[in-house]
Amino acid sequence: MKFTLLSAAAAAIAFASSEHDGKRLIRLSANHSEWLTDEQVEDLALRDIGFLDDTDGEWTRVFELGAARQAQKSTLHGRALQETSPYPAVATHEKVVRGVTAKIQTADLKRTLESFVNKFVNRLYNSTEGAQSCGWIYDQVAELASSVVANTNVKVTVRQFTHEWGQYSVIARVEPTTVVKDDIIILSAHQDSINWKDRPEERNIAPGADDDGSGTVTILESLKYLLATPEWTPIRPVEFHW
Repeated sequence: MKFTLLSAAAAAIAFASSEHDGKRLIRLSANHSEWLTDEQVEDLALRDIGFLDDTDGEWTRVFELGAARQAQKSTLHGRALQETSPYPAVATHEKVVRGVTAKIQTADLKRTLESFVNKFVNRLYNSTEGAQSCGWIYDQVAELASSVVANTNVKVTVRQFTHEWGQYSVIARVEPTTVVKDDIIILSAHQDSINWKDRPEERNIAPGADDDGSGTVTILESLKYLLATPEWTPIRPVEFHW
């Protein structure tokens, strides 16, 4: 049954795409979507008009999930869950946090960011340099993972998650030696960058220092500092995504 439903969904998406001549279903608000060409979508970006690409229906499912969660909160069961799972009143890991923050050096962040953004003309997701940029991140993370000596409480693995375009995602998984919780925490930042103003986009200068080089470097350095802190003992897997 599950396979049948997935096949039907894929067929519906393919049919919708062909029916609308390759246009994308763009959600402009919670209740309004339009089928637009790539040029029209680029025009929205140039005019700084926010939108969501809902061609594959992912955002529709997100909105439906959000509505379902809101509805659940209003039930007796939902209210009971909130009452039995209150937010902590005081910090419980202050010593570890202070130990990590004591290691942070602004100069390190700046040096890593400058090295990252100056290596590539841009980091467009389907460009040659976009593919090279994720390779740079992978090498940095793999080096961190191979040099984990300060913290024996965790095991680190790094892998590439490929996409249909040239740029892959990098996933570093920090696995505690003793797993207490069966959920997972994910810290992520997109590392691609694009210059929408000029054409062709592939050769446009787009260092993306703040969008999102700063986020990319922040979680990279966070991983470095956490792994250098022996007191850090996570109770669930933690993943870093680029």
